[in-house]
Amino acid sequence: GVEQLNGLLIFYAWHTGISDVTPLADLRKLRELGLADNRITDITPLYGLTNLDLLFLGGNHGIPAEQLEHMRMTAIDDFRTPDWREESSE
Repeated sequence: GVEQLNGLLIFYAWHTGISDVTPLADLRKLRELGLADNRITDITPLYGLTNLDLLFLGGNHGIPAEQLEHMRMTAIDDFRTPDWREESSE
C-alpha cells in the first residue's frame, strides 16, 4: 500500500472516494497532500505530518471543526478547508 512509499514528497488523490487517511500517517516526508472531494471524516492520522506546506481538503464536509482547527494551528502555508472550491474558469 501507499504506506510503503515513506519517501514520498507529494501525493494528490482528488475525487477518488478515499474515506480513511490512516495509511498516509507514515508518509512523514510529505510536503504537499491533496485530498479534495473525497469522503474523509477523520484527519487525526494526518496530525503527525509536520512537514506539510500544502494541504487540500476541499469538499470533505464531514471533518469535525476541532480537527480542522488543529490543522489550521500548524505551520502549513497553504491549507484549504472543506469549504474551499476550485475557481471556475468561465
